[in-house]
Parts: sequence; structure tokens; C-alpha cells
Amino acid sequence: MKHLIILGAPGSGKGTQSKKLEEKYRFKLVSTGDLLRAEVASGSEVGNMCADIMAQGRFPENKIIYQLVEKFLSENAEAKGILYDGFPRTIEQAEFLLDILKQRNETVNTIINVQVDKDALIKRIVGRFSCADCGEIYNQYYKVPKMEGTCDVCSSVSFKTRSDDTEDTVKTRLTIYEEATAPVVDFFINHKLNVVVVDGMRSVDNVFHQIESVL
Repeated sequence: MKHLIILGAPGSGKGTQSKKLEEKYRFKLVSTGDLLRAEVASGSEVGNMCADIMAQGRFPENKIIYQLVEKFLSENAEAKGILYDGFPRTIEQAEFLLDILKQRNETVNTIINVQVDKDALIKRIVGRFSCADCGEIYNQYYKVPKMEGTCDVCSSVSFKTRSDDTEDTVKTRLTIYEEATAPVVDFFINHKLNVVVVDGMRSVDNVFHQIESVL
């Protein structure tokens, strides 16, 4: 089984690229952010515990993250490949992932590092909203619906924003990323794994072509 990691600061577009890779290559996508939001929405004990933490732009303790990742891997043991979006966020999490894959006689094949300027990142996050029905993503600065108030894909007139997409929360998340997640790239390089940098300031299709060229 192949294991591909896509790294990048919040708003770098790694989520969009992950979905494109999932659709074309049939990888199973694991996003710890999505897993956690699903727990919050379900009203589970884990979800209730994490709700306030996530609203502040912080992340739950590793014990919870590890449980979710291990559960996902067990449920997708027969998958063609696993694509990690938003995980690992720290060196400790990276060590956990390599250890658990080693137990399965597997390893990380490629790490994609999507790089974007900080000012652009803030606009990408604070300005984004999505269709409440089909999930199509928009941005008040870069991509608004062709017809105001109507989704281009499904014609819905209902839209939503994430509660944690405020400027203060974004700055907190970027600080956390710079302090904890950015060093993960060096960790993988030191372990002689295949780390590839792509220019996230390009168009969505161009970034996707950059990624495809190294798979």
C-alpha cells in the first residue's frame, strides 16, 4: 500500500489537492481535521471534549489523534493507498506514523510540501465559504459564485463558513504551524524520505500537475 502525505500551512490549498488526488487515484483520504469535526458533529464524548479546543484554533492531545488515525488505518487495510491531509502536525506525530507503518511493513512513499505566502494564506482562510448542500468551496477574495448567492455546481442558495475561520484564529493556527509542523519537513528529510516542494501560489490545476509529476 502507498502512503502519501500532503503538508502545508492552513489555507495552502492542500485540502483541495487532497480531494483531487482522492478522486483521480482512488486513495483513501484521512484528514484529522475532518475526523475531529465529525466527532464534534456526532456529539460523542471525544467530540464534546474537542469542540472548545478546535474553536480556539488549537488541536486536541495526541492520544485522541492517534486513536482516530489507527482506527482509520484498520478500517482501510485493503485500500490502494492512504493520503494524509493535515497529519502529522508535529515531529512526535511523524514518529508515531512511521512506527505504526513499520509494524505493517510499510512506509511513507512521498511527502508533498505546499508552500504559499503568509498574507495570501490569511485571505484564503478568512475569505472562504462553501455551499451548504454540495460542499463546493468559494472565497470572497478569489472565487465568488458566478451568480451572486447561487452555487455554481448545484444552484443552492445556502452557504456556510467554518466557525474557526476568523483572523485571530487563523493567526494562531499559522503560529502553531510555524512552530510545530514546519520542522516535520526537516524530520522527513533527515529520515531520507522523498520530500517534494510545490508552489502553492499557482492555480489549482497547476499545483495538481506539479504533484502528479512526482507521484
